[in-house]
Amino acid sequence: MALARKQRKTDALLALEQLEMRASLLEKEKSAHLYSKRSEFRSEFCQLEETDLKLVEERKQERQKLRQQINRVRTNVGKFQRSLKSAKPNQQFVQKLKELMEEIESSITAFKNQQRENYDSLSKEEKVASQEISAFDKRIESWTLMSTSAPPTQAAKTGDGGTKSHTETEYPPAIADFERFLQQTGGHQGGWDDYDHQTFLKIYRAHHSKGKPFLDEAVRSLPGRSERDVVEHEQWYREYLALKDRRKEAIRVWREQKESEKAEALAGVEKERDEAEDAEAERQKAEAARKEREMTAAKLAQWKAEQEMKRLAEEEKMLKERLARAEDEAKKRKRKAAVKAKVEEYARQKGEEKEILKAADEALAKEEIKRRRAANRQLERFQLRDVAALEEKKVKQIEQEIEKEHQAMRLERLKGQVDVKVHRDPSRLYKLTEGWENRKKDAGGSSNSASRGPITSVPKRAVPSWRKGI
Repeated sequence: MALARKQRKTDALLALEQLEMRASLLEKEKSAHLYSKRSEFRSEFCQLEETDLKLVEERKQERQKLRQQINRVRTNVGKFQRSLKSAKPNQQFVQKLKELMEEIESSITAFKNQQRENYDSLSKEEKVASQEISAFDKRIESWTLMSTSAPPTQAAKTGDGGTKSHTETEYPPAIADFERFLQQTGGHQGGWDDYDHQTFLKIYRAHHSKGKPFLDEAVRSLPGRSERDVVEHEQWYREYLALKDRRKEAIRVWREQKESEKAEALAGVEKERDEAEDAEAERQKAEAARKEREMTAAKLAQWKAEQEMKRLAEEEKMLKERLARAEDEAKKRKRKAAVKAKVEEYARQKGEEKEILKAADEALAKEEIKRRRAANRQLERFQLRDVAALEEKKVKQIEQEIEKEHQAMRLERLKGQVDVKVHRDPSRLYKLTEGWENRKKDAGGSSNSASRGPITSVPKRAVPSWRKGI
């Protein structure tokens, strides 16, 4: 059995890995088509790109929420396992384990119900999407069949000949008008090359937004184009924009109409499916009722046979019970006598235990009284100590205040005894210092010695003994 469970687990993991690989390949293929900037349907894919990013973000949030729920369940299970390892045989422990089990069960049940609801909603969305895809496939096949079955002359005719193609009958007239205009006037550039048309658009948009004439600027910037060509191209561009706007509005209206038709078609399909399911349910209900009647009849016949067998067995059983009852009465009298003796012995023991418990309670009460008295005495001693400490603290504060007053008085007396008077002498600021007087004397002596004659020798400093001879 363990090997079979292990094999099932391995198969499930392999299937999950294959599904993940397939999903990643499909995701890459979708991204290659959806996010390709060179695709001709890039403008239509922008809306799908926003939807895809929104769905990716929703999947990330859903994955994070699932991880949180699984971690919560795993934490509760781990707590339950640790509680079992440190088991204590008492009522509180059993109640705690019961609460943990109920919490784990409720969290797992809520998780399963939520996932079941998500799977049901996803299944419904998948059915609707598959129906929509099948409807689009049928429509595309019908287009293909109609396009292949139509003769070439009919497909080549336009509105001027009185016969319209399948595209013109299927889509709004504004689309056909826009396509016809492009075919008759040379495409999306009006017959001009890409460089001239882009230059024209740049000048036109720059001057048109400011309300300024642009004809002279366009003629200067387009040397190969005359003024008449620029005017005609401007008229063509204005008509092109008007037809393009009408085509865009017609496509929007056409899409809304197709969406409503698709919704009506899906509603019809749902209604037909519901009716078919109701009919199938009625048939199954009738079949179940017929089978139930047959089973009831068979059960009734079997019940009658069983009742007859039971009656015979009951009579035989009553005879056996009479004999067994007499034996049981004798055994009961013996058991009653033994139980009575045990009860008397138990009552005697309980009386002795009550006496012992009563004496123990009295001893405990006396001990409690002694403990309270000792505590009261200790409390009184602590209170007296606190009062004495408080009085001592107050005395110290008073002594400190007196000492501060004495110090202040001594300072006042000292200030009264010392009277310093300083006389100012402004002339000392202009008096020469002793160093300056000596310098003046030295300057006078050096000038006299310089007038005596030239200096014939220059004094040198003495050479140290360790440097002599070097």
